[in-house]
Amino acid sequence: MSKILLVEDNKDLLNIYKEELKFANLDFDISENGEDAIKKNQETEYDLIMLDMMLPDISGIDVLKKIREKSNTVKVIIISNLEVPAIINQAYLLGITAYLMKDEMLPSQIIEEVKRALQ
Repeated sequence: MSKILLVEDNKDLLNIYKEELKFANLDFDISENGEDAIKKNQETEYDLIMLDMMLPDISGIDVLKKIREKSNTVKVIIISNLEVPAIINQAYLLGITAYLMKDEMLPSQIIEEVKRALQ
């Protein structure tokens, strides 16, 4: 079974994504900030990381850089409302699988994208 790390600081969205991941029978851990996400990524081999760009402690790009220091193969899907072309381009240069806008997709649609990426 694939292992996912969900990195989201918005408690309401976190709870919705947790329920959607459970409903999809996906195995996941959660992190509510960047430092915790980096620590969990060092301790566990994930198949996919769902990463918010706007975190309370460090930027999602900095988390992504740390993820890439450990692995170039783990799939990363950005889930964010941050629509800054330079940041989106930088994320793609760091090898993300997708950059999904939270306000343009239902949580269930985001989880469908996650499931597709894991196939």
